[in-house]
Amino acid sequence: MKKHHSLSYKIECLSPLSATLVNKFYKKHGARGTAKRNDNIWVARNNDHEVIAAARITRIFEYSLLVGVYVDDKYRGNGVANSLLTELMVSTSQVFYTFPYTSLVTFYSALGFKLIEVAQLPQPILNKLEVYQNQGRNIVAMAAHIE
Repeated sequence: MKKHHSLSYKIECLSPLSATLVNKFYKKHGARGTAKRNDNIWVARNNDHEVIAAARITRIFEYSLLVGVYVDDKYRGNGVANSLLTELMVSTSQVFYTFPYTSLVTFYSALGFKLIEVAQLPQPILNKLEVYQNQGRNIVAMAAHIE
């Protein structure tokens, strides 16, 4: 159980059957994304076992993409996202990519993510980045566990 001031929460990796639980969380908060059964799903839960944050690693061919990072507004600013992503990163040594909004680059950099030039991206990851950018999202490509 993590504690930050008066807030206690638990970080856990869920079974693939928990996609519905995370999708309800996303829908309740108007967050983008839909968890799929083959995603690696991570959540933070409060003392009442309610999901207060979620993140997923989804596969695009042989590549991994961190998506759906979202923290309930009531719990923001308490280190929940930091703890969630730190636990997720410690659990794997594989390279994975993410597309944070430009306003979050400093946050992700502090966790160990590195900015990636578009030319360095594997084609399937680049394709996904371009889809999101064409939707008007102000995002960049970053990666964890990359040399």
